[in-house]
Amino acid sequence: MIMLSTSILSIKWTITGKPKSFIAGVGGDLIVKVHSKFTLNQISGQVIEHEEFWDLSASSVVGQAFFWTSRRLFATIENGKDLSDLVKSLTNRPSSKKENMEIYPDPSGDPTKVSVPISFEKKQLLKITCPVSSYLMTKECIRDCADYENTITRN
Repeated sequence: MIMLSTSILSIKWTITGKPKSFIAGVGGDLIVKVHSKFTLNQISGQVIEHEEFWDLSASSVVGQAFFWTSRRLFATIENGKDLSDLVKSLTNRPSSKKENMEIYPDPSGDPTKVSVPISFEKKQLLKITCPVSSYLMTKECIRDCADYENTITRN
């Protein structure tokens, strides 16, 4: 791992192993040399960009062919799953589910926060209870201070 600058991180690593398939196992070990390059935000340290370069030149031709074939097969299966999920979501759109229209996403972009509009009754209640609670708290504070002064003067 090397920091090329304050915002660029370079990591070189190697994956070695034997393919699970008997056919590919004839070709020997599979050796993948990976060079990962990360561009970071200098203030937060978050990854802005990520690049990877894979080098299979140390593997046999049979191992390389198996690797790229299995990778294509996996990608094809995952794309098929994504496509079926997309079709399902499109067919379920006009469903009878009612979304809660009283909850709005937070405008700052934080998905854990939501903004819920306050009803007129709650606003009126807040307008009354805030000043009353402030008055009562001030009254209690003054009374406690007076009681404290009385205990000091008696002693």
